[in-house]
Amino acid sequence: MLAAPHARMRHIRPSAVVERRCGGEGLCPSTVRADPYDHSVTTQSPLAPFVLDEADATQTSHCLMLFEGDMEQVEAVFEEHDAEGNGHGWEGLAESLVHTQMPELADRLDFGSESGTFVVTSDDITALRQLGDVLHGAFHDRELLARHIQGADPLFLPR
Repeated sequence: MLAAPHARMRHIRPSAVVERRCGGEGLCPSTVRADPYDHSVTTQSPLAPFVLDEADATQTSHCLMLFEGDMEQVEAVFEEHDAEGNGHGWEGLAESLVHTQMPELADRLDFGSESGTFVVTSDDITALRQLGDVLHGAFHDRELLARHIQGADPLFLPR
């Protein structure tokens, strides 16, 4: 059963977020609904393939996500550096980047990924956007992604 629309995202399993967002209709994971309950209108996320759940202004918590199908596009970069390219690997990379490059955000982000879904939640939409911008840039620049993985703190991203 899916959580009520007003539920805080940090209490929802990532797989439930995927199910709610994609609605089982085969939508590309980097496609988000302008209205999560309107199944006819979609918009491309500026952070694609990351999805920032910001459609409902009444939500007290928001969510930044990356789905398995998209992670597979850059999985080889992680594997080249003996790191996992799944949701846990992206979480470790993100946590390391936050703690080393954006420490002011550390207390505002809650990580809760599963192997097939990277998920970070926050009440601070700006913090999620900042992290999303950094991760989006790395996703689309394999050399930058490799440097981030190489420099990641092994406490967060084991290799």
